[in-house]
Amino acid sequence: MKAEFPHSTLLDNSDLFGSVTQAEISHFLAASQPRQLARGELLWDEGEVATSLFLVQQGQLEACYQHPQHQTEVVIEPYLPGTLVGESYLWEAFERPLVVRASESTTLLELSKEALFENQLLFPTILSIFMALFD
Repeated sequence: MKAEFPHSTLLDNSDLFGSVTQAEISHFLAASQPRQLARGELLWDEGEVATSLFLVQQGQLEACYQHPQHQTEVVIEPYLPGTLVGESYLWEAFERPLVVRASESTTLLELSKEALFENQLLFPTILSIFMALFD
């Protein structure tokens, strides 16, 4: 299933994609799978190994952790449409340090690590941007 997401929205919400061509965005989207989360549904739990990165299309995610002293959950950061989520733990298959869940009904694009590397020649600028972030 081909994912639909306008190039301009990516650019509106992220400086990261400023040098990426429309063709690369199209290939990136074609390699991605749509994913829908209901309000409160986990995208991932603390300690899970990263196997995909995600692009928020609609809705909102929140990253949180359990405060050790107060036994309460603390929301650290919201992820809004156009935000790339999960890429920083993908390269070394690190365990994710936070819980990420949908704070409202949310539509995402998921790109697995395998799909990223299988298609790397189709979106070299995107891959080089990701790699440069974590050198």
